[in-house]
Amino acid sequence: MKRIKLDMEVQKAKAKKKKKPKPRSVDHKTSVVIPYVEGVSEAVARVYKRYGISTAMRPHTTIRNLLVHPKDKVSKEDTAECVYRIPCKNCQNVYIGETGRSLGVRMKEHRKEVELHEGKKYTRSTRKQSQSE
Repeated sequence: MKRIKLDMEVQKAKAKKKKKPKPRSVDHKTSVVIPYVEGVSEAVARVYKRYGISTAMRPHTTIRNLLVHPKDKVSKEDTAECVYRIPCKNCQNVYIGETGRSLGVRMKEHRKEVELHEGKKYTRSTRKQSQSE
């Protein structure tokens, strides 16, 4: 009888050793979606897991982000109400201005004005000739 009791005690001890404690099941309070950044997202997910927050990771750039653009880009010439800077091609001067109209219209006006002033530059002899005529 003693032997049977010993065998039973040994079996119970083995059974206790075999049973591993179940890992704690964490009830997730909430979830969060974060952009995936290699090395950083995993660490952030571990911190969130400690506080019972489940994480999902998504790529920062998607095919949809690359292909879908709901608004058409406005060209520089069609931009209105802007401040502009025009460098002179002949010297170091810079013309800075502001307009409420489109930039393309203002650039055309500026070119006409420059051409008009360039045509009126005279030397002394040519000025005298133009005044006499």
